[in-house]
Amino acid sequence: VPLYLKYLLFLLIVNSNPNIVANNTGPVCDGNNITLNSAGAVNYNWTGPAGFSAAIASPIIANISLANNGAYTVIGTDANGCSDSAIINIVSFPSPTPLFSGTPLAGCIPLCVSLTDQSTVIGSTISNWLWNVEGQSSSTNQNDNFCFNSPGLYDVALTVTTVDGCSATLLITN
Repeated sequence: VPLYLKYLLFLLIVNSNPNIVANNTGPVCDGNNITLNSAGAVNYNWTGPAGFSAAIASPIIANISLANNGAYTVIGTDANGCSDSAIINIVSFPSPTPLFSGTPLAGCIPLCVSLTDQSTVIGSTISNWLWNVEGQSSSTNQNDNFCFNSPGLYDVALTVTTVDGCSATLLITN
């Protein structure tokens, strides 16, 4: 009886997982956009705080707020179906709300007006002030006095900046 040897050939392929890298353009101040970046795969699936999800390599979170702070996970899958993940942390800082008052607001020349900062920020501290008063030298004092020797209507702007570098400006015309 002839003996037949049968050979069965198996081809076993083991692919390596992709190496997913991720970063972001932060930190940023509230109200700005932040871009999440990932590379190393073909398909991407992002998840994060406040119900965030995206299926692209570099999604943008528009008009970021403190609710968007936290850990974001991206899972990348390559052409072989292998996957890897990366986690990044998003940080946004609160923006200040500029506000000021002045007294007196009308009078005869020379009129000296005391401008008082009333700006606020929640979760940070205002560290810098910039007063721009039409026809006057600018000032970096928190509160300041400006004297006007010509009749007219004047624009007043206050820019406040937090210790985190977030700033906002209030301009009151005339």
